[in-house]
Amino acid sequence: NKLPETKIKAEYKTQMKDGKHFISIDLKNTGKSLSFFTQVKWLDSEGKPVRPSFYTDNFVNLLPEETYKITIETNRRHLQKGKSYFLVIKGFNTKEQKFKIQL
Repeated sequence: NKLPETKIKAEYKTQMKDGKHFISIDLKNTGKSLSFFTQVKWLDSEGKPVRPSFYTDNFVNLLPEETYKITIETNRRHLQKGKSYFLVIKGFNTKEQKFKIQL
């Protein structure tokens, strides 16, 4: 048995506040089947996780039309200005989406 592929619509906003970098991500399952094991990752230009970072959640299952908000918080001193970072969203039955975030 295989889950049918589904689509996740992802929108995000970044914000600096009190020396911290925040990414607010809105996820929506726009497909007709469950989005299983949907993962959000915050990576550096080498594909390594940005650490330490704090996620309100990082693996979610979304029913069709369900929405979910995730926030990632990173202390600004752990990020390099002028460097590229990537927000990656993927799931068991969804295609990977990669968003470049320039600081």
